[in-house]
Amino acid sequence: TTEALLHCLAGTQSPDGQTRQQAEVQLRDFSVTHGFGIALLELLLSPQVDVQIRQLSAVLCRQYIHVHWSRHRQAFQEPEVTDEHKANMRGQLLGALSLEHSKLRTAVSMAVASVAKDDFPERWPELIPHLMGMLQAGAPHLVHGAMRCLVLVSEEITDDQVPHVITSLFPHLYNVFVAADVYSKPVRARTC
Repeated sequence: TTEALLHCLAGTQSPDGQTRQQAEVQLRDFSVTHGFGIALLELLLSPQVDVQIRQLSAVLCRQYIHVHWSRHRQAFQEPEVTDEHKANMRGQLLGALSLEHSKLRTAVSMAVASVAKDDFPERWPELIPHLMGMLQAGAPHLVHGAMRCLVLVSEEITDDQVPHVITSLFPHLYNVFVAADVYSKPVRARTC
């Protein structure tokens, strides 16, 4: 359950060595159960959960994706995430890109990039339209989240995937670049 996972993640942060060690063993057990990624994302999206635990959830989710998302990955380990859970997780990841806390957005962006490597554009055609919507919304945290995600996705995708990104996004990236009065220099620099 999500509650048990929350307790386990909190235990991994304990200053007590025995508590931490027990929690780490329990976490390894959780990590090979179906639904682990979804439970991590539920914690990440929960504003009642401490930010450090939410960030840990995002990092663990990215690691889970790296190891369990696709049999074609070199690091793959059983069990593979089911197609139903993949669809659910892709939707939750897109929603998490708009979180207010920048460290959470960055951790989520890394997970999105990892999924995009395997699923974009065939199984995740809504990725780029979602990021375009975030750019068009104009709120600085949304633009930052979209830009951070685009940088990380661009590092992961193949040459065959690039045209799907460039043709859709270039006009929106240009608008961010020229809006010096709205967006910080670091955000605008990511458009180049």
